[in-house]
Amino acid sequence: MAILDRIEEVDWTNLFLGDGKRPRVAAYLARLQSRPSYTASMGERSEIAVWALRDLREAKRSSSEFRLALEGR
Repeated sequence: MAILDRIEEVDWTNLFLGDGKRPRVAAYLARLQSRPSYTASMGERSEIAVWALRDLREAKRSSSEFRLALEGR
């Protein structure tokens, strides 16, 4: 669960699970996230983590070179 959450945290969910890739893992993640214990165990992201994720997404959106360096696509 923690690894899947980190993949989502760094905005790579689509890279690993998008376009029908790994449908069983995507379904598993959705089931995990729907459980009250998920929120209780993973907690809310800190304000710094929220800012960092926003900045990462913006950097990947605005720079195809940066996205390519991180994701190889």
